[in-house]
Amino acid sequence: MNGDENQVSEDLWREAAGRVQADQDIDVLMEARGLMIAEMSDVTAIDRRRAVLAGDSMRLAVRGRRWVSGRLVSQAADYIVLSPGVDSLERILVPSHAISIMHDLPHALRVDRPEPLGRELSWNSLLRRLIGHELSIEINGESLAGYLHWVGRDHISIGAERDSLTCMWSSIDVVRFDYRASS
Repeated sequence: MNGDENQVSEDLWREAAGRVQADQDIDVLMEARGLMIAEMSDVTAIDRRRAVLAGDSMRLAVRGRRWVSGRLVSQAADYIVLSPGVDSLERILVPSHAISIMHDLPHALRVDRPEPLGRELSWNSLLRRLIGHELSIEINGESLAGYLHWVGRDHISIGAERDSLTCMWSSIDVVRFDYRASS
C-alpha cells in the first residue's frame, strides 16, 4: 500500500471507531437517562423542598392559589416556616398539606433519612410554644385572629378570653405569628 491508501485506510478505521464509540455513548446515555427517570419516580415534593436551605427565598401557593413568599427559616416534613422580610418579626407557618404549588424547587434526588431530623419539631410541638400568644390563621382565604388557647393532635383553638374557635389542622392554610413568642 502506498501513502494515500494508508491514509484512506486509517481514515476509514477512525470513522468506524468513531461510529462504534458514538453508539456506545448513546447506549450509556440512554441507560443513565433510564436510571435517572427510575430514581425520580421515588422523589417526593418534600424531598425536593428539603433541598432548599435556610435563608433561601421561597414562593409557594396554598389552597385557592393564594401566594406566600419569604425566606426559609426552618422546615419539617409537615410544615415550613418563612420570614416575609429581613427585618420582619412575623413568621409564617405553612402546613405541608396546604401547599398546592412551589415555585422553582431544586431538582433533588430522594435522601433516605428518618423523620423527623434532629431538632425538628412537629407542627403541634412548635405551636405549643405559642400558647397564650396572639396569632392569626388563614382558612380558605379568611383570616381569624386571637390568642392560642389549645393545641391538640389534629386541631388548635384560638380566641379572646373564654370564647374560642376550634380549627381542624387539616383545614388551616397559614399560621402567622411573632417569632419572639416562639423563642
